[in-house]
Amino acid sequence: MIEQKLTPQQAEITPGNPDTLLHHNQLLISAEQEWCKPEDLKLPGSLPTGEQLRVLGMFTIDEDNPKYAAIIKTEHPYGSDSRYYVCGLKQGRRGTLTANTEPFLPLTNKSTPFGRTFTGQGSSEEIWPGESYSDTVSRSHMELTATHQGVIIKDMSTNGTAVSYRPSTEDHNRATEDIAYEAVHTMRAEEHAKIMGMLDVEGRNAFGREIISRHTTDPEGKVDIRSWQSGGEAIVVDSLKDPEAYQEMYEKFQEILGAKGAYTEKDVVEAIYDTVSSTMQYDLAFVDTPPDGMDQTHRKVNLSYYLGSGRGVCRHMALACQWLGSEAAKSNPLLKGGSFTTPVNQRKSDNAAHEWARYTSADGKVYILDPAQKFVGTLEESVKNTSGDKWEYFSDEAEKLRYMQKDIGKSTLKLHGIARKLSRGR
Repeated sequence: MIEQKLTPQQAEITPGNPDTLLHHNQLLISAEQEWCKPEDLKLPGSLPTGEQLRVLGMFTIDEDNPKYAAIIKTEHPYGSDSRYYVCGLKQGRRGTLTANTEPFLPLTNKSTPFGRTFTGQGSSEEIWPGESYSDTVSRSHMELTATHQGVIIKDMSTNGTAVSYRPSTEDHNRATEDIAYEAVHTMRAEEHAKIMGMLDVEGRNAFGREIISRHTTDPEGKVDIRSWQSGGEAIVVDSLKDPEAYQEMYEKFQEILGAKGAYTEKDVVEAIYDTVSSTMQYDLAFVDTPPDGMDQTHRKVNLSYYLGSGRGVCRHMALACQWLGSEAAKSNPLLKGGSFTTPVNQRKSDNAAHEWARYTSADGKVYILDPAQKFVGTLEESVKNTSGDKWEYFSDEAEKLRYMQKDIGKSTLKLHGIARKLSRGR
């Protein structure tokens, strides 16, 4: 086997830790900086037109199936206007990156979008032709905009955009947000809607409906825009406007609960979970395909569309559990004083975001209903759950600390009990 030799600069541009992870913020890649030499990406130093190439930086999306791209500046030796391009990169032997074949995708002062649903000329498809995308890539994942100062990378995704460049020691653009207990994109959604003129002055209503938040206990008649800013739909929960699918789900719930005979509060919670799990299957590709006739500006879709289709992702399943639980609580005394909410949290380790339903009983006991992750049980049981892609369901650090202290307390009591038994046996 022939050992491949790398130049020092080639070794530096193997994919590794990025200089920054953008997450709902933006970064200016300066026109004056140089991330690597063009020849390190097997690019020519100049074009036939005489323009010289400069590689300003690289960005990465898709954690499961990484896609790399370089931001390139061309400049004429006689000082004419600079131009900016982006080109796809492929990973070669020993992890080095090389440029895909031309054409380069030109960047302008109008934003160029990238994401799962952008295909065709002037889009993700042009620099990564024929590539599939995992669910770590948002529909509207990021945008690139050319300016006189350089290229602005704007992240709008759930999971973030990794960027490698040569920042100066005084660069204050570096992203520092790493929020675990409330997903960043959900907090940015209202700001974005306000900029678009779709939020009222008080900021609690969008499209004429009250906004669903992590504290909302009854979603009926309201709208969930928490995934709207990152390319998702605005989910309207309105069983009066389109009752059939909601009614079918409620009748199925009654059948499942009735089959239990005498039942407890826990049985009711499990029946809600079982109903939604049997009504909807996880289907990201279906969710990425907008319904016929959907207004692309507002992207409003009634939850009934996903219930009737029997397909959705975590946010649709969570809202279905919340609506069903809230409706059941109106007539079932076992749920009296309890509440159903739908948190959207973010995991620190990989920035993955997830939504589920949470039921808090009148006595403070917490149940988790997560059809997407196939888990139902108490919050305490979720801590002990080790199956599959385990999720952390705590609402904040204080709650996590309380539960950890409970476990420590129980372990301490067990140790004391063992110690007493041993002392008696002496």
